[in-house]
Amino acid sequence: NPNDRFVYNRRLAIAQTSSVSMSAATSEPYVQLHPPPAKVGDALSQVDTPALCVSLDVLEANCDALAKLMEPHAGKVAVRPHAKACKSGELASMVLRRIKQANPDLECTGVCCQKLTEAEAVLHGGVCDILITNQIVGERKIKRLIDLAQAAHAKAPSAASVAVLVDDVSNLKAIAAAAEAAKTKIKVLVEIDAGQSRCGLPAPLDTDSTEPLRSLVASALASPGVEFAGIHCYQGMLQHVRTPEERRDKVNQQVVKAAKAAIAVLREAKMWKEGLTVTGGGTGTLLYESESEVFTEVQPGSFMFMDADYNLNQWPGPVPPFRSSLHVLSQVVSRTPPPRSRDNGGRAVLDAGSKAIDYGSAPPLVVASPSASVDGEGLRCRNGGDEHSVIDLATAELGQDATGADKFPVGRAVWLVPGHCDPTVNMHDFFVCHRDAKVEAVIPILGRGPGS
Repeated sequence: NPNDRFVYNRRLAIAQTSSVSMSAATSEPYVQLHPPPAKVGDALSQVDTPALCVSLDVLEANCDALAKLMEPHAGKVAVRPHAKACKSGELASMVLRRIKQANPDLECTGVCCQKLTEAEAVLHGGVCDILITNQIVGERKIKRLIDLAQAAHAKAPSAASVAVLVDDVSNLKAIAAAAEAAKTKIKVLVEIDAGQSRCGLPAPLDTDSTEPLRSLVASALASPGVEFAGIHCYQGMLQHVRTPEERRDKVNQQVVKAAKAAIAVLREAKMWKEGLTVTGGGTGTLLYESESEVFTEVQPGSFMFMDADYNLNQWPGPVPPFRSSLHVLSQVVSRTPPPRSRDNGGRAVLDAGSKAIDYGSAPPLVVASPSASVDGEGLRCRNGGDEHSVIDLATAELGQDATGADKFPVGRAVWLVPGHCDPTVNMHDFFVCHRDAKVEAVIPILGRGPGS
């Protein structure tokens, strides 16, 4: 129980309780010298700062909104939420249950992960249908992948599925050999580069680029240790194209075009069959992959939390479908009032810096409460270094109320919407989940870290 124990070996806990090989655990305990920032039953005013907080009401509303958005595609396109956002099996299970509750006709039985650490964490939380949307390379990592698959099948023999992306024949053969030796099977999806110039085979848009795809799939079909399960075609940069019209155009021009070309090459080579998976799409573009009549699965992740960067997107319809459920709770630790400050309203310094909240995508937003939209003045923080963020108050009215009282005295709680949810989650050990101003759950983030 994270409320009672301050020594918590994340990897050892995963290995012991999920049947993953003990080789996945560290040889020495990971010592958590500090307690969680809260315990169940605490008022929000009692939560220590900085803390990573999740509004359960908003999280559930976001799951309901996703289920509603996908209603026209139920039965044709599955939803596989991406757990790189939450890095927690408990939270991932909660999201899966809520989506299915909101739309029983929508296929939503598994999750995506980006790293083995995340996959081990979600398995620990009871999710046994896992797609790792990344390449798993190297003897140690492949051994952990095999252990993961065996543990998933031991937990849920009829429902377990562990899949991984490949774009290299030697890596494919290494996975196949390890799986065959362990008498198990790993599903593989071939990754197609849809324009991000990252991982994946080049989209086979001309005859000169078709051979790598045919060779890789032929190798998968000939390898007893793996099962060719389809293709993965995702373009992360398109998630943050701001207007829905431009997002749709770019998805069709890049992602859908690449997926169609790959399927056509494999169909001509008699390597494609009905029922194979075509997966991709994120929170920003899932509607357009879903309507393409090519994709059979989408993998949104940020929808559950949202962030300051995603909040800059425009959406079809007058109201954005998703709201910010994830906040970093901080407090004012230093206050410089005028005239000492260069700003008319002075500045307020918070105890959450770049080690507690992401600044890479957009500056964090200041909100009045975890249920509020952007503060009336639209205040943003600037990076004050590792340990601090700074709110510059450009006018006296921002720093004082009508009676002249300071709006940001030392000790005042300040709620921040992170610039990017995924890396912010990666900085914290616990989610503090709250409802009606009370802490309802404290959940360890077992999949955090650099992602081995």
